[in-house]
Amino acid sequence: FLVGTFLVTSIDSAILVLSNFTSPDSNPPTLRLFWGIMIGIVAIAFILIGEDALLKVASQLLVIFALPFSIIYGGLVVKFLKERF
Repeated sequence: FLVGTFLVTSIDSAILVLSNFTSPDSNPPTLRLFWGIMIGIVAIAFILIGEDALLKVASQLLVIFALPFSIIYGGLVVKFLKERF
């Protein structure tokens, strides 16, 4: 029961944050419904992929999504060092 409550609360928070990011001025219920359905589709796809393939796909996705942030953080470090020294 506790794990289910945690999952529902986390998913609800994720839906709210995603809908606020995509529409900061107004937060229509249809947008929250869209993000809820999208999160559900992704979760079902991960379950259908399977355990071994999921680990491979997840590790590849992590690298792909982390690369732009690494470039941004690298630029921030360079900027910080230029201003500091």
